[in-house]
Amino acid sequence: MDLPNNHLVSIVIPAYNVEKYILQTLESVLNQTYKNFEIILVNDGSTDNTEEVARKVLKSGDIPYRIVSQPNRGVSVARNVGIALAQGKYLKLLDGDDLLEKRAIELLITACEEENALITFGKQDVITTFGRKLYRYDDMYEVDWKVADYRRAVTEFLLGKIHIGCNSALLQTNFLRENNVYFKPGARFGEDNEFIAKALYFAKKVFFVDSVICNAVSRGDSVTKTSTLAIFHNVASVKRLQAFFKSRGEEEIARVIENEVLPFMYVWSLGGLAYNGYPYKKWRELLSRQEIKSKFDMFLKDFKPKTKFQRRIDLVRRFCKISPFISYFLLRAVGLVDRIIR
Repeated sequence: MDLPNNHLVSIVIPAYNVEKYILQTLESVLNQTYKNFEIILVNDGSTDNTEEVARKVLKSGDIPYRIVSQPNRGVSVARNVGIALAQGKYLKLLDGDDLLEKRAIELLITACEEENALITFGKQDVITTFGRKLYRYDDMYEVDWKVADYRRAVTEFLLGKIHIGCNSALLQTNFLRENNVYFKPGARFGEDNEFIAKALYFAKKVFFVDSVICNAVSRGDSVTKTSTLAIFHNVASVKRLQAFFKSRGEEEIARVIENEVLPFMYVWSLGGLAYNGYPYKKWRELLSRQEIKSKFDMFLKDFKPKTKFQRRIDLVRRFCKISPFISYFLLRAVGLVDRIIR
C-alpha cells in the first residue's frame, strides 16, 4: 500500500515550562518520514522560554504550525484546545518533553488506513532526561493480538496487561468530536487513561502496531512527581470511568473497575505520595480513612500477575501484606534514588 500522504495529521502538543526539552521534541516531529501534518502547540502559561524556543525551531521548518498561548489551565484544557483547532483527519497527541520515533506517524497512519481504524497504537518506551532507557515496553507489557474489541482492550488496559499511551496512539479526529471524547478539565492525574478508555469504547475495536512509536521522558521535576493530594485525581478518573461504563450497561467492565482497578489506584496514589516524600505521619492518617483502608484491604488479595508491570504491582502487594509502613519507607528510598539517576 502506498503511503497515504494525502491525509493531514494534526499533532497537538501541550507545553508548560519545557524549554529544556521542547527543542528535541519538535525536532523528533519535524524529522518524521510522514510529512503531511500540522503542529498545534498550546503554551499553557509557561513562565520560562518554552514559547520562544518552540517558535524559533518551528519557523526554521516547512511544516504548518500554530502556537496558542493561554493562562495556565492544566494539561487537559490545553489538549482540548488543540483538539478543537485540529484540521487533520487524524489526531496525534504528544507531550512537550517526549520523543517520536522517526517512522511513528507513517506506521500509525498506514495501519489506520489499511484497517479503516478509528484508533491504533504502538509501543512506548521510557527514558531518562539523559536518554538512557529506564524500561522498554516489551519488558513491561504483553500485547498478544493485532486487533481487539473494546471490552478486551479496556479490561487489559485498566488491569495493566497492556499500555496505550496518548503519545503512542493515533485517533481519527471526527469520531472523538462526534462522541464528545475530551480530557476532563482540571484533572491532573489519570486523565490520559480516562480519555483512552472512553475512546476505545466508542471506537469498538483497536489495532496494535508492533513497533516503538514514542519515548516518554521521565523527569524528576515533572508535575507528576510532586507530593500533593492531587494525586488522588487518579482515583477520581477511575470512578468517572466506572460510572461511564455502568451508564452504558457494561456491568462486567464496571465490576472489574470496582474490584480490581479502584483498589489498585488507591494504593498507586498512596505509593506515589510515599515515593515523592509525603510526610509519613500524614500518610498514615490517610491510610486510616475508611474508604482508603477498605480499598487497601481489597488490594491485598492475591492475583496471578502475567506481565512485568503486574509483577511489580504484586511485589508492592507482598510488602504491604508484611507492613504498609515498611512499604512507605521503601518507596521513599526508591524515590530519592530515582531523582539522583534521572
